Amino acid sequence: METNKLYNDDCIKVMDMIEPSSIDCIITDPPYGMSFKSNSRQDQELFPVIKGDDYDNTFYLLNSFINRAYRVLKDNSCMYCFCRFDIYPLLYDTIIKEGFNIKNLLIWVKNGGALGDLESSYINNYELVILAHKGRKILWDGGIGRSPAVITDKSLSQNILHPTQKPLNILTQFIRDSTNKNDIVLDPFMGSGSTIVSCVKTDRRYIGIEIDERYYNIAKDRLKVKTLGKWC
Repeated sequence: METNKLYNDDCIKVMDMIEPSSIDCIITDPPYGMSFKSNSRQDQELFPVIKGDDYDNTFYLLNSFINRAYRVLKDNSCMYCFCRFDIYPLLYDTIIKEGFNIKNLLIWVKNGGALGDLESSYINNYELVILAHKGRKILWDGGIGRSPAVITDKSLSQNILHPTQKPLNILTQFIRDSTNKNDIVLDPFMGSGSTIVSCVKTDRRYIGIEIDERYYNIAKDRLKVKTLGKWC
């Protein structure tokens, strides 16, 4: 399949067209099945409910995605998959069932956050990332430069392009830790394209897939815009 290309389509359909054992790394944030919608009045006006993010669709989607992720990844490669505490058991079991080895549960501390039940639950100021290997991926030779499992980076609160947008700093770290220049990184649920932007910044090839035309177009636009040496 052609690399350095974005696809506005169902990720299952596109992943079926990717050659087996051809992808060096997957970094993605699949729908959690919670019909995500921010409590912020402004965000509600800007962002509709994420397409495909409904409970009835979650089990099928996650099983289908993980199955194809294992097929397209090279041996001794890895996948980073963002998730929430309540979807973690399902995602963990599905990843193990497909043959992956789960190496870490990474924790992104956001230093802020106001989602969820504002009156009866603690502030949801963290997010989980499952690091799964197909085989055994060497991330740091001899442990030199080894990264911690707890990552602190503020959540995005201004000028966001997607309701669950991830910081470029975190995505860039994952890419640099797990791939070499010219490797192929796949994001099947690319949203507004942050993983893809991080690939361009680090000289990696990419394949990005997004079913929602609005966010697909935003991702395309982000690849065209560079201001004062910094990607938006």
